[in-house]
Amino acid sequence: MMEELFFEFGFILIVAAVVSMIAYRLRQPLIIAYIIAGVIVGPSILAVTHSAEIFNIMSELGVAFLLFTVGLGLNWRSMKDVGGISLATGVGQVLFTAIAGFAVGQLLGLETITSIYLAVTFTFSSTIIVVKLLSDKDELDSLYGRISIGFLLVQDFIAMILLLGIGAFTSGATLEGVFVGSLIKGVIIIPVLWFVSAKIVPRLLSYVARSQELLLIFAIAWCFLIAGLLTWFGFGVEIGALIAGVTLSGTSYHREINAKVRPLRDFFLIMFFVVLGTTYMATTD
Repeated sequence: MMEELFFEFGFILIVAAVVSMIAYRLRQPLIIAYIIAGVIVGPSILAVTHSAEIFNIMSELGVAFLLFTVGLGLNWRSMKDVGGISLATGVGQVLFTAIAGFAVGQLLGLETITSIYLAVTFTFSSTIIVVKLLSDKDELDSLYGRISIGFLLVQDFIAMILLLGIGAFTSGATLEGVFVGSLIKGVIIIPVLWFVSAKIVPRLLSYVARSQELLLIFAIAWCFLIAGLLTWFGFGVEIGALIAGVTLSGTSYHREINAKVRPLRDFFLIMFFVVLGTTYMATTD
């Protein structure tokens, strides 16, 4: 089993490296190369991805590390300048696309709940791909980069609320109960995380930063701790990883942590886009 997984993983990386070199030569984003590599190794062509569960876990780690590094750059002092623009454009886009999606569903004769799901689907943007492209161009800290991230986060937050409402409707739970429960959790968690990030984390970092290796393992452990805690409260791994990064963004070590986590993030993100390519071909067959 381990030997098979080793050769399977190695073969995928070799294919990804070859396709990436071709894409780089053609001046194309490497994301395209990773997705194409996933198509090649997927079930429709070479069919070498037998350990799907392991690769899915690795892809989830890539997303978590990506959002963790995004959170490291989301210092609220710098985001407040673009918060209004992000909120207005994000809400406006969600309303426009949701109405359009619901109308399309109704015109196609779909049921009301199905049309609502379609409307919510229309509101989603590919946050991971946009953030990865901005990161590759080193433009996360630019004005339009910060506006784009804020815009995408507003979309994701609204979509999460809509999905909670739809889930409550389909499961028979009351909508008020779901929203009140989420609000209570948020009221409890946010002050606690603010206190920890303002009073406890800086002292911990001043200690662990004496060793570069210790700083790296602390940052990774902190990401998993906060993400796991918020997942337990029902907010999801992605939101948890993002907030874990935000809690470290106000420290003087956030750039150093970002530089150390970035290679790990890029490695696991390769698996995310490869899995995306294999999943796409599997669903179209």
